[in-house]
Amino acid sequence: MTFFKYMLAYFEKPAAIIYPNLSDDERLRMAESLLKNPLLTAILAEMKRQSFETWVSTIDADKEGRERLWLSHRLILKFENELKFILEKAAYEDKIKELQIAADAMTAAEAEPID
Repeated sequence: MTFFKYMLAYFEKPAAIIYPNLSDDERLRMAESLLKNPLLTAILAEMKRQSFETWVSTIDADKEGRERLWLSHRLILKFENELKFILEKAAYEDKIKELQIAADAMTAAEAEPID
């Protein structure tokens, strides 16, 4: 298994499996910090640009080279998307909690007798 295929397989696992000793809040804080880091975002943007441009410029006959470059590009995207997923999951869970509180309040209001 090549390094890139290994890394893609690694990132297929949810963050909770990769870092079981971290709480969801710790994962969220770390992901937010990384995505707000201007150096990291600049590096990721440049890596995405370079990997895609290199992939596009390779000749069709170099199938192994093209596959390696494409896997490299996908790995960069997967890393970035994993961080974004952590934030989106937290926002989704917050919205679910908010809706549950509203539903509970409506149920409680309906259960109260009208005087």
